[in-house]
Amino acid sequence: MRGITRDSLVEFIDRKVIWVFAALLLLGILIVLLTGKLNMGLKLPISDNADLEGLDALIRDPFMRVFNGFLGIFLFLAVMASAGLFPRMLERGRIDFYLSKPISRVGLLLNKFLGLWTVYGGAVVASGLVLFVAIGLVHGTFYLAAVYLVLLSLASIFVWLTITTFFGILSGSTAMSIMAAFLFWVAQQVLEARQVLKSLLDSDLADAVLDAVYYILPKTNAMSDAFYALALGRPVGDWVPVWSTLLFAVVLLYLSALVMRRKDF
Repeated sequence: MRGITRDSLVEFIDRKVIWVFAALLLLGILIVLLTGKLNMGLKLPISDNADLEGLDALIRDPFMRVFNGFLGIFLFLAVMASAGLFPRMLERGRIDFYLSKPISRVGLLLNKFLGLWTVYGGAVVASGLVLFVAIGLVHGTFYLAAVYLVLLSLASIFVWLTITTFFGILSGSTAMSIMAAFLFWVAQQVLEARQVLKSLLDSDLADAVLDAVYYILPKTNAMSDAFYALALGRPVGDWVPVWSTLLFAVVLLYLSALVMRRKDF
């Protein structure tokens, strides 16, 4: 496990991905510094009759919005950068080397997956934490509830890694891994408007199919909304997108193990 994780870290550095993260992080810190100079209403005088709860929300919402937005960008970079690593591992010569070691195919899959999740998820979390500290220092406020957004980024990269892993093993193609992730993202956007589609199609069968597909496929957008509500101290209206999305990821990882076990290298 440690050897494969170390290899993933070496790839992360050698492929210059670390510099992309560093550049984006510096850009984020620069934007935070500029917002501090612009004084985005985060330091307001408090009168005796001020609505402290409303003022706190006025400060907290932009904080969380900026933080969540940058975490989303870091997540996108991590998914795109890691999408081709499983197909690369399955190339002739490279996969022969791995399979010559005393490790099963499923063990190789799980170790590689956990290595990628550790390295790329760790990069997202580390970048987010540095940005969190920068926002807090510049604006003089720290909202520890932002930890929910950090947990969201780890859960989200887990889900997207299972998608790129499955299609990477199935096809052996980096392009297929990236296209599969993109198509799942598009499907989410379409299915979020399923009520509109239902009214247009006006069919009980179409309604059932749309609902079934919606609950089967991952819903990272809805999962993000749930964690964002927690970060703002608001109640979560629906936990179904969270557990169903994570269940989808676990099932897809299991299917990846089945394909890996039967694949002819």
